[in-house]
This record gives sequence, structure tokens and C-alpha cells, in this order.
Amino acid sequence: MTTATQQLIQSSSSKHNDHALRQIFDSPAFWSEFSQHSRASYMRRSHGLFQNKYLTSPEGFERFAQSNLRKAKKIVDQVLQAKSKEEYGKVVKQLDRLSDLLCRVIDLSDFVRATHPDRLIEAAAVRAHSIMYEYMNVLNATTGLAEQLEVALSDDTKLWDEEEKMVADILRRDFAKSAIDLPQSKKDRFVALSQEINLVGSHFSESMSPAKQYLTFNKSQLQGADPMLIQQYSNWGQVDLPTVGMPSLMALRTVKDPEIRKEIFMGSRTASRSTVRMLELLLKKRSELANLVGFESYLHMALEDKMLNHPSSVHNFLYQVSQENRSPMAAQLDQLRAAKAHAAGTANSTGSHIDPWDKEYYMTQNGTDLRIPRRGI
Repeated sequence: MTTATQQLIQSSSSKHNDHALRQIFDSPAFWSEFSQHSRASYMRRSHGLFQNKYLTSPEGFERFAQSNLRKAKKIVDQVLQAKSKEEYGKVVKQLDRLSDLLCRVIDLSDFVRATHPDRLIEAAAVRAHSIMYEYMNVLNATTGLAEQLEVALSDDTKLWDEEEKMVADILRRDFAKSAIDLPQSKKDRFVALSQEINLVGSHFSESMSPAKQYLTFNKSQLQGADPMLIQQYSNWGQVDLPTVGMPSLMALRTVKDPEIRKEIFMGSRTASRSTVRMLELLLKKRSELANLVGFESYLHMALEDKMLNHPSSVHNFLYQVSQENRSPMAAQLDQLRAAKAHAAGTANSTGSHIDPWDKEYYMTQNGTDLRIPRRGI
């Protein structure tokens, strides 16, 4: 490892960190040295998840959140107390740093709560996420921060580089979407709703379930299915097939009876009442939040600062994609119709109708490749 690279990797200054991050993406040689150094460092020290010193136990998630919360509050105080030109010149970088402190907890916790197999760690990640997410929504509705940003924008934009101006514009739009101009009672409702949406959305994702966990069939109804699969789920002559997962997918690929395939297909796509109620609650709260800050719908609110910034733009984009895929899809469906006609012993495939529960079966039985080629639009 070269001396210059070693110094860059080991430096803790923000300037060197920014340069190191660029080098990680731009220089394969630097990435190779950086990753080797990281592995060696990891072997020398005992770290938790993602080499984060706090995340060695479930309790560490809250310590991690509280540590970043303390740092965030210091930055908030500095921004709110800014008075001199020099202090206002630092406001955008400070708010960007504030965003980083919040997101490093929120994003990491969100990933862990969705993927980690340990329920204790998952629950700890949920608590850490909740702490920082609520604080973030409070900040988004804090008038003083938005006012300080406006003062900085009016005085210091000539001194900022393009990156700072872009960040400032993003921050300004975020404040505008967060009830910043509303009365305090509505700001409080905005914060509460945002927190409720986060919790309901998380619960919805974690607790989704089908209306029926199992579908019961006689063995004779599953003709064509793998005998080992049938045996695994058999009980006194009946087969209790799980509605969701690989067993149902394997049955869709192999069971000969189309009516049984239809029952399996529909069973795997019919949600429980509790799941539907949770989804309806989530949609209701999202709609209330959007209306609170003056948007026609939650979709309008979510898309406002995106490349496709209006629902009609999304619709037009998807329509254009569907039109581009129409021709290759027609060719693929012709293959499936031919396979279905062949299985039925008929020469003419023109009248063959392909149902959704036919696709997996005829792809598997006849080796049909239904992948749609990528096409430019």
C-alpha cells in the first residue's frame, strides 16, 4: 500500500473522507487497497453489524440512535444560532451533515428490521428507526431551520459551489413538503401522521398473510406433481399444500388439472382480511398526510421532486413501455398457446386461451422461455 493511499484511508477529516469516497468508485486500485485495509482492521478489532461498534447486541441499536441524536441536536442548535455571514455560509453543509446523521440510523435500521433473522435485533432496529424517524419529521416541520436556510440562500448563494446550491434546493423542497407553513396544530398532526404511516407500513410489510395458510386436496387432484412434494405435505390421504412459497409454485408448474392450478394461483394471491384492513389504514393515513400539506393525493406528493414528477408522467411512461413490449409478448404468448394446443392434442393453437395459472405449467412442461428481451424506449 502506498503512503499516500494509506494516509487517505486512515484520515478522519471530512475533506479526506469525501476524496476517499470518490476514489472508491473511480479507482479499482484504490478500492482493492481500501477493502484489504478494511478486512485487516476488522480482524484486529471486534465489531458488530456492518463493523459498527455499537451494534454488537440488540441494546446497541438504541445507543447508536441516541449517539447520533445528540450530534444532530448540536448541529440544529448551531444552525438556529447562526448570525454572522460566516455562520450562514456553513448552514447548507451543516444541514447536509444533519441529514447524514439521521439517515445513517434510519436507513441501516430499516434494512436490518426487514432482513435480520433474530427477532430481538429486528425489534431493536425498529425502536432505533422510530426514534430517528420521529425526530426527522419534527425537524422537517421546524420553522426556525427553514427560516435560517432562507436567510443563508439570500446571502450566500454566490459563494456556494453547484453541489451546495443543489443540496440547498433539495432541502428547501423538503421543508415545503413538511407542513412548514401550516399552523402549529397541523404541524403536530403532520409529525404524528408521518410516524403512524411509518409504523403501519412496517407492520403491513411484516405481517402480510394469505386468506388461507394451506389448501387441502386429495392426492388424486394433484396428478403430475412431484411425489416427494405430495408425501411431504400428506396427512391421512389428504394434502395440505402451503398457499405461499416454493411448494405452491412447484404445484403450479406440475399439476395437470387447470382448475386445481387456478385454486392454487388464486389462493396465493388472496390476502387475509387483516392484511387488507392494514393496507386500507395505510392508504387512508397517506391520503390524509398528502391533503394536510396541500397535495391532491399521496402519489402527487411522493412524485413532486422525482424525474417523473406527476402521476400522468408515470402513466405515460408505463404505457410506452407496455407498447414496446407488446410485440415480443405476443410472440411469447403464441409459444404458450402452441404448447397448450399440443398438450390438448389439437393442431390449431389460434383459439387457445392462456390463463394466468397456465404460464408456469406450460413453460415447465414444454421448456418455453417467456423472458421478455430488454428494448430501448
